[in-house]
Amino acid sequence: MSANFLFAARPWLWALPALLILAPLLWGLSRRLRRRRMHRFITPELAPRVAVSARRQRALGFGAMIAIFALLLLALARPLTGPRPGTAERSGVDLVILLDVSKSMLVEDLTPNRIGAIRGELRNWLRESAEDRISLVPFAGDAFIMSPLTFDYQALDFVLREVGPRSISAGGSNLPVAIETAAELLRKSSENTRVILLITDGENLEGNEVEAARKAHAEDKITILTVGVGTAEGGKVPADDYARFDHLPPEKRPPKHFVRNEYGTWVTSRINERTLRSLASAGGGRYYPFQPGAGTLRTLQTQSLLPLAQQQRAVRIDMADYREWFQIPLGAAILLLMLGSALPLLRRQAPAAAVGVPVVRPDSFQS
Repeated sequence: MSANFLFAARPWLWALPALLILAPLLWGLSRRLRRRRMHRFITPELAPRVAVSARRQRALGFGAMIAIFALLLLALARPLTGPRPGTAERSGVDLVILLDVSKSMLVEDLTPNRIGAIRGELRNWLRESAEDRISLVPFAGDAFIMSPLTFDYQALDFVLREVGPRSISAGGSNLPVAIETAAELLRKSSENTRVILLITDGENLEGNEVEAARKAHAEDKITILTVGVGTAEGGKVPADDYARFDHLPPEKRPPKHFVRNEYGTWVTSRINERTLRSLASAGGGRYYPFQPGAGTLRTLQTQSLLPLAQQQRAVRIDMADYREWFQIPLGAAILLLMLGSALPLLRRQAPAAAVGVPVVRPDSFQS
């Protein structure tokens, strides 16, 4: 893991340019004040010599003072290097995966079907690159929390292997309820960056899903990302997850049955990208069309989750993972301050003429 150099209290650095801009102005103002005092107490004949002898000392003193202030500002900004060896760089993002497990996700326009294709990609993504605290919430006509927010990706992998249309008894597809369930879970989170990853074909049979997404984003500052699973051509909705019988010989597999509506015709399902784009827009996020084998989730991680994680790390840095270096600029400032205080004691006593007091001989007085 490569070490990074950063500042825990970056706003203090803005005072450095202001200090450099004000330094010449303060120097010019102090020179005017010294000239006025000099003309009051020093004779015109001695003024040039006094000015030359003292100018270097004043410049050194003023430069040291500016350097001390600059070093103190650097110390207040708290320079850091890290993360320390052996520590994990946590993103600080709490992520709820809303996974559609309604029967429309059984359509076989993807291989083996929609839920099977995205489930495999999710499991690979969690094993390879996920670094956030993640919860899994499957939904259909209802939604429930199948896994709380956790860093235990092995437990999440086990849950993902088992999740499917049989996980929820309520049929249909209720996106508003799913979004509200995920938002309620994220409200309990102490993290500033909270994300809902909605994975679905976009079908919704109840409520206003766009309004639910807008409310979660506006009131709870939750970002909603959407992943669309399925094709525009779509297909018939199977009555069961027949992909789970693929390991059996063909003669032992049950015959496929498809869902019919009240008129006796087969129910077909197509991806609703318009709804998914509207949901992402209302939730302040982005829509990603799922393409098996194309690394859709890795692209989502790079383009959306990592930038959100970097924003969170800029707000809150885990000091246990970083090494602080404020002692160096603070120690240098103290050293300069001590040297500046000791110089007058080391300096020889100046002759009378050097301090601007003319020596008057006794015989110069007239009786």
